[in-house]
Amino acid sequence: MKVNILKRFIWSLSNFKNVAKLRSEKISKPIVYLITLMFLLAIPYAAIMAFDSQQAVNQISDSAISDELTGHFDGETVNLDEDRSLVEEGNTSIAFTEEGFEQAEGNVVLYFQSEQATLVTDRNHYSFLYDDVISSGDFTLQQIVDGLDQFILTLILVSTIIYFFISFVIKLAEVTLLGFAGFIGNKSLNREAQFSGIWKLAVYVATLPTIMVSIIQWTGIQQNLSGIIFWLGSFIIMYLVLKHIPKQTEQ
Repeated sequence: MKVNILKRFIWSLSNFKNVAKLRSEKISKPIVYLITLMFLLAIPYAAIMAFDSQQAVNQISDSAISDELTGHFDGETVNLDEDRSLVEEGNTSIAFTEEGFEQAEGNVVLYFQSEQATLVTDRNHYSFLYDDVISSGDFTLQQIVDGLDQFILTLILVSTIIYFFISFVIKLAEVTLLGFAGFIGNKSLNREAQFSGIWKLAVYVATLPTIMVSIIQWTGIQQNLSGIIFWLGSFIIMYLVLKHIPKQTEQ
């Protein structure tokens, strides 16, 4: 049956009777659907990371610390003109030792180490080598922040691509496990469906639970429940979909 990808998505959210009809479509369609779904879900991931990192960089740049801190980069390691282990202003912390990093109380922390630095926010950690953001010679913290602003854009792009591929592989494995569970459950329901057809249905069955779990991950609320929500929701929806498949006729 010919059904466009948008209609299949809408059906996956609520119209389980029509989803059951998709078990007979070509295998390429659910695969393309799954790739598209995971790609679209990677966009908010990138947007949240971009907002988070930009907010952190701006917070450091706007602080008085950015004009005070200086140092020298010899091409491999950084030597800072600073004897303290920690400098703080408002919610911004600049740590120069492991002890200072552990004591930092700001919601944005820039942790300097000998060969790399790490920008820490409430949501993410962004590690970078010094030669990615500054050239050899004397520097100020503001120069590092300016270079970091550009570097993070590249980091976000690479991270999003990696996130997409990993998410797709994991989702493919989850869909396959869900397909096996549906196939086993179908033995008691006695519906006219082979494993290949149930696997196709599993792709669409996983849509709503996947979106719910993604929202939980984006908001950072109760992430330890995301696995339970996904599998419980998937099993319930799979049951509802299978119920709409005609029973096998007795020979």
